Amino acid sequence: MSRGSRLDWKPETELTVVEAEDEVATHELVGGGGKVRVRPFGDSWPARDTKDALKDG
Repeated sequence: MSRGSRLDWKPETELTVVEAEDEVATHELVGGGGKVRVRPFGDSWPARDTKDALKDG
């Protein structure tokens, strides 16, 4: 998924949760041709690592 794209997920979109192998997220939600990195509810995002990941695309 390229930067600037948007997720076109609908209620019927099948999502898969997979473990992430990076310093920012613990998991990824994958489906409908897109993916997003996620963390468990209540966990904070590591600010520096997140900024670096966003900068690198």
